[in-house]
Amino acid sequence: MATSTTQIDCREIIKQDVTGLCFERVHFDSNFTGSTFRQCAFRHCRLDRVWMGESHWIESRFDDSKLVVGFDDSVFERCSFRDTSFQGLHGEYGGVRARFIGCDFTGATLRSVKLRACKFESCDFSDARFIDCDLRGATHDGKALENAA
Repeated sequence: MATSTTQIDCREIIKQDVTGLCFERVHFDSNFTGSTFRQCAFRHCRLDRVWMGESHWIESRFDDSKLVVGFDDSVFERCSFRDTSFQGLHGEYGGVRARFIGCDFTGATLRSVKLRACKFESCDFSDARFIDCDLRGATHDGKALENAA
């Protein structure tokens, strides 16, 4: 029985609606701007200087990955970032005005990441570490995160 295969160019996924893609141990240097990702998995991946501004992520997983990403004005709903390393480069990566709703950051490390005016709602930060992050205006369940760094 033959099955159909959809080819996708992962270097640029701009303004696309993507569901159910799974990647493991893949290195991305891509542009995901303006796209919607549903139930996608990026396990043990490296997203290196990936632009994902104005994107929407629903029930996607980034567990055990390394992220150097820009996510201005993006929304993440019920996503998992367990044991994920976020890394900023001279304040260039991270996000402004992003929203994280019901996300799991257990064991995550966020180092030198810009998180200005980001809103975290009902997120789990168990054993997460914020190191030298820009948290100006960032909130978790309505309370300022600025003093958490």
